[in-house]
Amino acid sequence: MIVFLPIVLLILLVLALTSGLGRKQQAAEFGGIGWSPLRAFTYIMVFAGLLAVLYAMASLLAILIATVTRQSSSLLSADDIRSRVAFALAALLVGLPIWLASWTVAQRRAATSSEEQHAPERRLFLAAVFATTSVTALFALQTLLYVVLTLPGPPVAQPSRLDGIEAGAQLLTYGLAWLAYARLGWRERSTRAEDVFHDVAVYLPAGFALSFFAAGLYQAVYQIMDQLLGAGQSTLLAEPARSAWIIWGAIASWLLAGGSIWAASQLYDRARGGRRLLRVFYLYVVLAVAVPAALGSGIYGLYEVLRRLFGYHPREGEWIFLRDVLPLLLVAGMVWAYHWLMLRKQAAAEVAVPVPGGIAWPRRPAMALQTLLGLVIAAPAVISLLWLGLDFLFASGAASMGSSWWRDRLSFGLAASMVGTAFWLTGWMRLERAATADPPRERTARARRLLLGTITVVSALTALGFTVALLWLVLRILLGEPHDADTLTHMLRCLSTTVITGALAGYHGVILRRDRQLEPRQPRHSHIVALLAPGAEELLAEFRQRGGRHIEVIGYLAARTHGATEDLQTLQQQLATVGTHAWSEDALLILYPDGGTLYPYTKGAAPPASA
Repeated sequence: MIVFLPIVLLILLVLALTSGLGRKQQAAEFGGIGWSPLRAFTYIMVFAGLLAVLYAMASLLAILIATVTRQSSSLLSADDIRSRVAFALAALLVGLPIWLASWTVAQRRAATSSEEQHAPERRLFLAAVFATTSVTALFALQTLLYVVLTLPGPPVAQPSRLDGIEAGAQLLTYGLAWLAYARLGWRERSTRAEDVFHDVAVYLPAGFALSFFAAGLYQAVYQIMDQLLGAGQSTLLAEPARSAWIIWGAIASWLLAGGSIWAASQLYDRARGGRRLLRVFYLYVVLAVAVPAALGSGIYGLYEVLRRLFGYHPREGEWIFLRDVLPLLLVAGMVWAYHWLMLRKQAAAEVAVPVPGGIAWPRRPAMALQTLLGLVIAAPAVISLLWLGLDFLFASGAASMGSSWWRDRLSFGLAASMVGTAFWLTGWMRLERAATADPPRERTARARRLLLGTITVVSALTALGFTVALLWLVLRILLGEPHDADTLTHMLRCLSTTVITGALAGYHGVILRRDRQLEPRQPRHSHIVALLAPGAEELLAEFRQRGGRHIEVIGYLAARTHGATEDLQTLQQQLATVGTHAWSEDALLILYPDGGTLYPYTKGAAPPASA
C-alpha cells in the first residue's frame, strides 16, 4: 500500500494537470492566473523526481540502520542487500537531477511573481506532496509501533525487525519531506484561504487515520468480549502474558498511529475554519460507512436476541454472538455520533440567522438520506412479516416448513422492521416538524422533493410490477393450470409486496402533491404587443431593458389617444401581473413619450364583470 499510493497520486496529478483543471474556474479562484502546459509539465517532473528521491533515501537509510545495528546479516542475504542498494542508487541517480532541475525552475518562477505562487499547478503539487507524505508516514508509523510494542512477546510471533527498520526510515524521510513542503505551502498561502486542493490533502489522511483508529478500537473491543465470553476464560488475565504482547501490541499500534494523526488532522481543520464543501463531503463519506455498519450490527444483534427468546439455544453459548456484534456496533456508533455532531456544527455555521425548527444545509440532505435508508430497511422487513402472517393464515407451502425456519424468518423480520422503522421515523418526524415550522422553505426544498419523488416512483413501479405478477398467477389458475401450495405462497408474497409498496406510494404521493401547492405560481406564457405613439421609441427601448419581457410592436398610432396614462414604474408593476389571472392571457401596451397604458385581454370568452 505504501509503495502504490504515491504512484496512484502521481497518475492522478498527471491527469489533473494535463486536463487543464477547469481553466477558467481555476484562473478565477487562484488570482486570475491561468493553466499553463509548461508549468504543468514542470510540476509533474518535480513530483515524480521527489517520489524517486524519497524512496531511494528511505531504502538507503533502512539498509544503513540495519548495517549499523548488525541486523542486516541476520535479516538479509548479501545478494538481497546488493540488489536493494543498486535499485535505490538507480532511483536516486535518476530522480535527484530531475527533482533538483525542475524544482529550481519552479522556485525561480515563484520568486519572480507572487501570482506564480498561487498557480493551480503549484497548489495541486503541494497538496499532492502533503497527502502522499502524510499517508505514507501514517502507514510507516503504524508498522514501527507494531514492531516496537511487540518486542516483549515471543520471538516466533514477532513481526520482522527489518519491517520496523524500514518503517522507521520511511517515517523519518517522508515526515521531513512533509514538514518542509507543508511549511512552504503555509508561507505562500494562508491555511484559512479557500484551496480545494489543500482540502483534499487534509481530508485524505484524516480518512485513513480514522480507519486505522476504528480498526484498532474494533479489535480491542473484540478481544475484550472474546475474553469475557470465551469458554473457560472470564478475564483478560487468563490470556498468557507473552502472547498478549503480540495481540495488544498490534491493537495499540493501530490505536496510537490512527488516533494521533486523526486527532491532529481534526485540530488542524478546526483551526482553519471557513465554509468548505469538501469538509461536508468528508463527513458524508464517513457517515455513509458508519451508519449502515451500525444499523447492520444492531439488526443482527437484535435478531440473535429474538431467536433466543423464541427458543433457539446454540451449542457454543447463549451470548457468544455479542463478541461479533458489540465491537462493530460500538465503534460504528461512536464514529456516527461524532461526525453527526460535526455535521450539526457545520450546519450551524452555514446559517447566519437560524429559523426556529428549520433544518439548515448540509443537514437536510443527511436527514433525507436517513429517512430513505430507514425505509429501505423497514419496507422489505414489513413485507416479509405480512407474508409470513398471510402464509400462516392460509396454510400455504411455507407453513409446512420447520419451526426453525419460521423462528429465523420471524426474528429477522421483527429485528429489521424495528430498527428500520425507528431510524426512518427519527428522520421523517424531524423533516415533518421542520416543514410545519417553515413551510415555504422546507416543503419546497430540493432534498425533500427528491426524497418524496424517489420513494413515490420506486414504490409505485414496484407495486405495478408485483401487481402484474399477481394477476399473472391468478389468471393461470383461472385458465385451468394446475397449482399447488407453492403457487399460493408466491401469490401471497406478491400480494404482500403490492399492498406495502402501494401504501408507501400513496402516502408519499399525497404529501408530495400537498407540498407542490406551496410553490409560487408561475405566470403562463404571455404574448405582449404594443402600439407606439409618435416619439415613444426611446421609452420602448428603456422599457425593454428594464422589464426583460418580449414586447412585439404591431403598429404605431397616428395621434395620441385619450385614456389613463401611467408612469414607467406603475406600468412595470402592472406588466408583472399579466398572465396570473385566469381571464388575462395577453396584453396590449400603448406607450407615449411620458407614459402609457396597459390593457390586458383574452382571446377567449369575455372577462367577468368583477374583473
